[in-house]
Amino acid sequence: MKRLLISLIAALSLPNIANAESFWLVLSAASMKSASLEKIEMASMEQCIEQGEIFKTATYMKRNVQYICLKGK
Repeated sequence: MKRLLISLIAALSLPNIANAESFWLVLSAASMKSASLEKIEMASMEQCIEQGEIFKTATYMKRNVQYICLKGK
């Protein structure tokens, strides 16, 4: 009975995991002497683009900054 219950729970949760989407904001900042790269998970593509633009236009950044939004699974 326990094996059947565990198998049933696993079978029901598997489709939900496969349909889950994630969005990633990948930030890049570079200067002549150093470079950095960071990734942050976002709730939606719109939020990713919004936060990427904020990062890109920030006045405190004196480096060459770029971002890209990626859709994961």
